[in-house]
Amino acid sequence: MSPKRPWFPPGFDVDGWRIAVAQQPRSSTHLDQLLAVLFPLQHDLVLRAQLLHVGVGEQPIRSRLLSRRLHRVPDRPGVYAAVRSGLTPPGRRMAAVLAAGDGARLAGWSGMTHCGVLPEAGRNVDLAVPARRHTHLPGLSVVRCDPLPGEVVLVDGIPSHSIARLLLDLARRDDDEILEWAWRQAIYTKQLDLREISRTLRAHHGRPGTPALRALYERRRTLAGELRNRFEVLTLGIIREAGLPEPLCNTAWEVAPGLVLKPDFRIPELRLVVESDGRDGHEDVEFLLSDDERDALYAANGHATERFTYWQVKRERARVIAQLRRHLPDARAAGW
Repeated sequence: MSPKRPWFPPGFDVDGWRIAVAQQPRSSTHLDQLLAVLFPLQHDLVLRAQLLHVGVGEQPIRSRLLSRRLHRVPDRPGVYAAVRSGLTPPGRRMAAVLAAGDGARLAGWSGMTHCGVLPEAGRNVDLAVPARRHTHLPGLSVVRCDPLPGEVVLVDGIPSHSIARLLLDLARRDDDEILEWAWRQAIYTKQLDLREISRTLRAHHGRPGTPALRALYERRRTLAGELRNRFEVLTLGIIREAGLPEPLCNTAWEVAPGLVLKPDFRIPELRLVVESDGRDGHEDVEFLLSDDERDALYAANGHATERFTYWQVKRERARVIAQLRRHLPDARAAGW
């Protein structure tokens, strides 16, 4: 019985390379050609099982290790690097996934880091592996579970849980602050898909983490409006830096009977509207209203308005933050 096929990057022509290697059994050039293809796809790493699977013999591998054209990665059996110097953060994650075997993927905090949602948090790597497998390697935090369809994605060449499943991973940590932080960062990076989260909650009903994620979903699902341009992304960052509550972003609001507007940012807790001044992306009805008319409608609904130009957001950030913070004392006195 032939050994089980190891993981290969999607699109890699496994059968084509097996044929090419079989046609040149004594040639050493095919290994260098193979590495030239695999290294860029795997963050300058290759798995010994991959080389053996396509027909590369032990001798060419051993020769390149001795000549230091391949380098063993510490604590990652069977994983070789193109260079001896330390791996990049994505390289460390790729090495962990390769060493853990077929079906391994990033999970939890490591997956969120790799997707650009959360910052690096040490050198430990969070992985998920198939439920039937036991994996014990240094520097890994491993959960055993089988993914459901759509829960594994490829991010920069590395298999990872989807954002919704990563949120569920974090929900199992029983840390509401971390979970909400990840949720907000997923909004900020425009990776939060409420429909995907709803599907994940239904699919994992009753399992660990779902009560915490469901509670957050019910509390925050109305706060995931779309950001329409870079100006709004910058403004949202300033609102957060000022310490204001998470705003509703471009969310429909009936300000008068039959008249619906979409303020760039609305913070109901503070009864405040923040507009990124400029008409880009506003609905047609809003073009018919002057800024003063819109502000009057907001005021009629009990909301103050702050407007900032792109210049102010880019060049006068400290002043804008200070101006926004003036709205905080009343909110705190009201118990926000």
